[in-house]
Amino acid sequence: MRRMIRRSRPRRLRRTAVPVAFRPRNHPAQSEPSITKRPAPTTTTVVLAGPVDWCMTIDSALYENEKLTVAGTIRDDLRRVRIYDAPKGDVVIILVDSTVPDVAIEFARQMQAKDRSTCIALILPEMEPKSLRLFDAYSGSWSLISTATCDDYDLLGRVLESAGRGIPWVDTEINRRLSALEPVGSHVDEDALDRLVGLAA
Repeated sequence: MRRMIRRSRPRRLRRTAVPVAFRPRNHPAQSEPSITKRPAPTTTTVVLAGPVDWCMTIDSALYENEKLTVAGTIRDDLRRVRIYDAPKGDVVIILVDSTVPDVAIEFARQMQAKDRSTCIALILPEMEPKSLRLFDAYSGSWSLISTATCDDYDLLGRVLESAGRGIPWVDTEINRRLSALEPVGSHVDEDALDRLVGLAA
């Protein structure tokens, strides 16, 4: 009689479930804690328009100001500048030539026509009342700065920062000079009056 010998099968290792932390369904797996990055500080870009020496002086003065960056300079006669080739900035600061003040006004208007978000700051030297009167109409929308304030670089920096945020600033000295102007029409041209009387006679 043949004896049957059964071979024993090797035992399989049973997998033991390892408990995991409870996580709601459809909840993403926990990752490394994220570090919230602070937004980079914004800077106001400035374009300088004026004589070479003045541009170099203001450029050097604003170099240490972390809130301002000189984006470009315009050192040519403003009447010869091709407006669409001019550098772009948040604020355009112009040194007004007292002998031809209307040139700075026209250039500023063209820069704003090119980009309506451009803010204007004008440095006004001493000039004749009739020339100063040209800027009175812009005192509510442009920053008007005296040469004394322009020489105070800390104050100038704050004025340009304010202008870059759309808040124009008029120098106290400029306000005083504008207030001292005679009202339009207060001066009577006697020669013209005589001519009118002669025509009416």
